[in-house]
Amino acid sequence: MELNKIISKIKSGINYLDFYSSFLKLKKIGNTYMSVCPFHLDSNPSLSINIEEGLWYCFGCNKGGDVFNFIMEYEDLSFIESVKYLANYLKIDIQDEIQEIKEKKDSYLLPKKEEKFNTILKSFSDYYNKVLLKTTIGKKGLNYLKSRGIDEEIIQTFSLGYCPKNFQNTLTFINKKKLNIDDIISVGLIVEKGKNKYYEIMSGRITFPIFKGNKIIGISGRVIDNKIEPKYINTIGLPKSQTLYGLNITKSYIKSENRAIIVEGFFDALSVYKLGFKNVVAIMGTNISEAQINLLKKYCNKVTLLLDQDKAGLEATIKLLLQFISQNFYVDLAIFKDYKDPNELYLNNPDKLKEIILNPIDSFDFLINLYKNQKLQDKQIF
Repeated sequence: MELNKIISKIKSGINYLDFYSSFLKLKKIGNTYMSVCPFHLDSNPSLSINIEEGLWYCFGCNKGGDVFNFIMEYEDLSFIESVKYLANYLKIDIQDEIQEIKEKKDSYLLPKKEEKFNTILKSFSDYYNKVLLKTTIGKKGLNYLKSRGIDEEIIQTFSLGYCPKNFQNTLTFINKKKLNIDDIISVGLIVEKGKNKYYEIMSGRITFPIFKGNKIIGISGRVIDNKIEPKYINTIGLPKSQTLYGLNITKSYIKSENRAIIVEGFFDALSVYKLGFKNVVAIMGTNISEAQINLLKKYCNKVTLLLDQDKAGLEATIKLLLQFISQNFYVDLAIFKDYKDPNELYLNNPDKLKEIILNPIDSFDFLINLYKNQKLQDKQIF
């Protein structure tokens, strides 16, 4: 089946009202359906949908198109990925057709270099996951993760891995997969240290694949021995500010709750998820970018900030609070004492972590208390 025929089959088989309603809150006005646009800051419905033809247009940000354009924008997909997404939505099997398109190097596919890098990152992520779960080499990594409260179910869900210290193991994997060493160096997973001598940057580290949409855009590695610096290392050029850790797993939960729990680090996110709050993402640091906030707008307009309780964490809490409020999010805060971060609290008192998430503090009350405490400190100084 040719690509055009696949597209026609999808368009003729889809119920546009059901499809768009699964992403948007629609309101019928005359013959048109309107919704708040998920692609820009929008308080009044500005996105118009022609249900009969499946076409949409936003009068605010001037974006528009058909169902393929919509899902490409919403899920950050390439065109061919949007075809696969919609075919799967309609339960249409197009695997043979997609393979044929790939073999012909159809112009709709990702640029060759980007596709190659995504493939390498996926291959290494799967390899590290297998090392962690299926080999004796990975037992050290498993024991470390267990000490941080992470079990095999979480490992599988988030595709965590472990990179062996002996590069010969990885070299065997590379040769078996017939991967090109120069391409792997370009991705940033190994470094050449001389003729036919290489160093694997994730060596001896727990690995965290970082997704944007459904593609791995980089890998981050965490040491097991806290005496080693740096604690974290990333593949070259990892655009952390363009995505949110865990969003590929948790976006449906965020959407159904209309709320995201915001944490700083990987282990914080994994701990909160394991506790049963699956609408969580990590910003991978103490800053949040405009791109990350725009990603969240697609799924919710409420956030709960659950950040570290050190000085940097408090400063980040205030900064993020003001950023989210300025973008018309409802914000509340889960505040705790005596522990440095949510992962440590989870390990020592999971019931307390659950309690503060279920009973967050309103942002206005938080700012008032902060002001009162600051006034009290000023009085004590003078």
